[in-house]
Amino acid sequence: MACMATGASAKVVREIVILTARYLLPKEKLEVPDMKWFTDLRGSLGVEAELYTYMKIAAAQDILQLGFDETEINGQSTLNIWLKIQTSNNEEEICFLSTAEFLEGGTADQVVDHIEKKFVQAQAGADKVRKALTLKGLDVEDLAPAKDGGVLLSRVRALMHDTCNTANALADSIIKMRKEIHSTEEWGALPEKLADSII
Repeated sequence: MACMATGASAKVVREIVILTARYLLPKEKLEVPDMKWFTDLRGSLGVEAELYTYMKIAAAQDILQLGFDETEINGQSTLNIWLKIQTSNNEEEICFLSTAEFLEGGTADQVVDHIEKKFVQAQAGADKVRKALTLKGLDVEDLAPAKDGGVLLSRVRALMHDTCNTANALADSIIKMRKEIHSTEEWGALPEKLADSII
């Protein structure tokens, strides 16, 4: 699996396994899985890596900052989203929520919509992991905690942006989400970091 995570192709990883086995275990008859097995493993590792990222974000003490970059590659709008989180150990870490994801379009509304949907997808993924752990009778709060609701866009404290229309629209969306979550009375009692503090 470590080889698959380096970006090597399924074919190359299979050949490495065969050569390594021949060298380290020359007298053993080893059955190496076929190419499809390695290809399937490559696909599942991508999903697994995404789920680990979602779980890390869900467990974060704070989502300090969200940054994104929309760009066109060969005429196709793509989006990168990253988050700066404060871990449970009070360390700051950058997590990539998505890289080079295709967008339906590059307008401010389309980019904001994509970011909102990505957070919903990430929350759903973290919830599925938590549910699977619960069904196995494991301590979900120890293995996959969800601080302040988990992977919620409303937890973002600051945006890294250049005052473009998209960033301004996203900031407005986050404030609106926060107000929908809390009653008027609760909203007034919120600490500043969770109220109108999108920078």
